[in-house]
Amino acid sequence: RDRDVTGVQTCALPIFEPVQLHDDFRAPFVWQQTIDGTDFRRLRSFAKPTPDYLLKTFRPFPFGRFLCDPEPVVCLDLQTATSDSLPRSISYERQATQDGILDGFCAYFDAGFDSEVRFTSSPDAPGTSWGQMLLRVESQRVSVGDTIRLDLQADPLSRLASWRWDWESGSTVRRA
Repeated sequence: RDRDVTGVQTCALPIFEPVQLHDDFRAPFVWQQTIDGTDFRRLRSFAKPTPDYLLKTFRPFPFGRFLCDPEPVVCLDLQTATSDSLPRSISYERQATQDGILDGFCAYFDAGFDSEVRFTSSPDAPGTSWGQMLLRVESQRVSVGDTIRLDLQADPLSRLASWRWDWESGSTVRRA
């Protein structure tokens, strides 16, 4: 996880990683469930999940595993960043490096202050006082080599209620 931050006094790396949740904490949407032989797929067209239902903060995060190799999506200089300088959209695509179930995208940070001092809220790091956020998506099985794409829109990024995202895994494209 070491990154070379030589010459960078303060750099925060927001990271949005595709994750599989721990099996005991997986909570599929109602339209993804079959209970006692009753299939609820038809409810999908009626569902209008609210942002507070789709964006959850956990401490500790019910982490199962990353589905891709974690990479930062933006580098912010903590000394000069302002609300106006934060990105209003973040987009990326990656190849899955593990088979698993995509349950959402874990949002966390990794901040470096020099070549030795760092803070991270990664779900696979030792526990911290910071929680991690989950951008929920409809759970979907992914295989090594599948492309996973995330497009996040926020106005502003600092206001979580403004976050909207599209995601794609294999041939499935969804909006949250």
